[in-house]
Amino acid sequence: QLPEGSVSTLTADDTAEYGPRLTPDGSEVAVWRRSRPGGTDEGLWLMPLTPDGGPRQLLATGSPALGSASARPAVPDGGASDAAWLAPLTFSPDTTSALAVSAAGEAFRVNLANRAARSTGITDVAGPAAWSAADDAFVVAGTRAGETGLWFVSDGSLVSAGPDLDGWPATAPDGGIVGIASMSTPRLEYVSRAGERRPITSAPEYEDRQPRF
Repeated sequence: QLPEGSVSTLTADDTAEYGPRLTPDGSEVAVWRRSRPGGTDEGLWLMPLTPDGGPRQLLATGSPALGSASARPAVPDGGASDAAWLAPLTFSPDTTSALAVSAAGEAFRVNLANRAARSTGITDVAGPAAWSAADDAFVVAGTRAGETGLWFVSDGSLVSAGPDLDGWPATAPDGGIVGIASMSTPRLEYVSRAGERRPITSAPEYEDRQPRF
């Protein structure tokens, strides 16, 4: 804890944790958990940073396997295989909801107030979701009903199709989106709010990852 520099232990030694993420208000941290040495999947939890309140389970299952973090690549591949150890999580700015991706690559929208979690039907998720202020929705890359591209997930887990970018979306305040156009040749492309597209990178000696505005 800053500025004092004091250290507080939030979790127990008999549990393995993956993918910790602070909530935007800084009051809690979300983390995937497995028991050890048995490896029982304990799902996704919110752990308070203060003595007020207790841990809250958000998803019953979905944690990465024991040892998966040790086998991870030095740089994320950018594709759906990253979820097996990364299990990304994205919060809405007001800390009312989150878009969680399980180790199996399935996306869930979670209401943080009542802990209600609903599958979006989006699988093979490539990279973390982003929050689009212009759409008041999460943006995530994956496959749904056989179609691959970007998807908007709004309140109530309503899902609508977005641009056909393959992975790692990043959003601009005006609603523009940058993402990886094709995972087979990872290059960044920008799609404006009006749907106009233009490539951002083209150098063949590089493979692009993790764009951020």
